[in-house]
Amino acid sequence: MELEHGHEGQRNGVIGLYLVISGFVLLVFFIAGNAYFETTRVNMDYKLRLSAPYVQRDELRMRENIVLDGYAWVDKEKGQVQIPVTRAMELVLADYGKAASGQ
Repeated sequence: MELEHGHEGQRNGVIGLYLVISGFVLLVFFIAGNAYFETTRVNMDYKLRLSAPYVQRDELRMRENIVLDGYAWVDKEKGQVQIPVTRAMELVLADYGKAASGQ
């Protein structure tokens, strides 16, 4: 009888140790899984924010392009007009070329 009781106590100890180790392993998996999913969520949130359209920026660039590439009256009475930047640079270079050649 006593022998059986000794083996049962030993078996209970093994089962207890197994439960403690299993609980520890589950805890580690839970913490690692939580960290993984949190990192994934943060990365997805970061990617979504980066890929979101920048409406204000796009509107600003559109208005800048209209100003830089378009013709418009600045003051009609004085005859002042707005011309595209590239055309203004061409005219300045042409004037500079005439001045350099002495015309």
